[in-house]
Amino acid sequence: MLDRVGHRLRMIEREDAMPEYEVVLKEMEDQHVLALRETVHEPSHIGMMIGDGFSALIPAGIIPQGACFALYHDAEFQPENIDVEIAYPVAPGVTEGPVTPAGRSFTAREAPGGSMAVTVHHGPYDTIDRAYAALATWIETNHCTIAGPPQEVYLTAPDDPSGPVTEIRFPVV
Repeated sequence: MLDRVGHRLRMIEREDAMPEYEVVLKEMEDQHVLALRETVHEPSHIGMMIGDGFSALIPAGIIPQGACFALYHDAEFQPENIDVEIAYPVAPGVTEGPVTPAGRSFTAREAPGGSMAVTVHHGPYDTIDRAYAALATWIETNHCTIAGPPQEVYLTAPDDPSGPVTEIRFPVV
């Protein structure tokens, strides 16, 4: 803990300002989700995939129990042909979802929890790389190892008047 405080103070001294992103370590519970997974050609298709899922769940009376999130299964970042899974937290008794308007099928599963390095990005998705860079620096500085796919939790809608807010999580050991 003292090492982290010392590192933080050194960062502040070098920048003459508070860092843009605060990174914390959180213990997360496993979450029961209905998930859609596919390879999308570009990031804008992720938003369409999210909307497609909501368009099926809400009319079927399945109300998500929290913010939906994306899990990125590629070993490294790819700007196209992205292996993404959109997870909608649902009640444990929900074992299947309806087919989406675009013909996608949900899979019920447990999204693993565990230790997560977490930060929050306020602003457009085209600047989210700064949050990822802050997380990467924190993970390296704290001698952690990435232990699973990164996650983006969409806390607000992209068209929210105050702008998008996205929590980014990396499972770590």
